[in-house]
Amino acid sequence: MPLQFEEILSPLPKGGLEGEIKVRIRVQVHEDLEDGGFYAVTPDVPGCASRGATMEEAVENFKEAIKFFLIENDGH
Repeated sequence: MPLQFEEILSPLPKGGLEGEIKVRIRVQVHEDLEDGGFYAVTPDVPGCASRGATMEEAVENFKEAIKFFLIENDGH
């Protein structure tokens, strides 16, 4: 499944557009049998991953990791 985008855009009074684009990203959470805890990865953004003591923590940490990877790091 490729990345899915949802756009909410409206025109600006002096030209251009303003709004937001939401991206749906698949997350896979796996138990780390060697080190304990869990890790989260996505096939949609290779190289982006996170860890956590619980599945929920791994997903929350992944949200922060994807924000940094895509926004603050400009995907580099």
